[in-house]
Amino acid sequence: SLKADNSFSVMQFNILAEGLSSGPAVETAFPVEQSAISGTGFGAINENNFGGFDKVENPEVCLDFQLRRWRLLEVILGGNGLDDDCSMLPDVIALEEVDHYYSFFRPVMSKFGYAGK
Repeated sequence: SLKADNSFSVMQFNILAEGLSSGPAVETAFPVEQSAISGTGFGAINENNFGGFDKVENPEVCLDFQLRRWRLLEVILGGNGLDDDCSMLPDVIALEEVDHYYSFFRPVMSKFGYAGK
């Protein structure tokens, strides 16, 4: 919503898609090129070993989307995720590399008044 001075805030955030950063045993959430994945299309096993992030300590923990998704929300929502005061939240949020939008981000962020397609 517009503030008293007719301004609004925008956040751009790269989620780092799970399909591009997951370990070798994780099923991808979207189709990728045959050269990077064995099998065909959806649900193929990722052989790229954490998307080439070989300098990250404990990538199986740091890049695990099931763990990382809550920290991503905390950063996106400015730590206000547990507060009732949403006045400091960005008015517009542009997310990039999102392969769990409909299954995770959309339902959770709708609780904070965000809508998107």
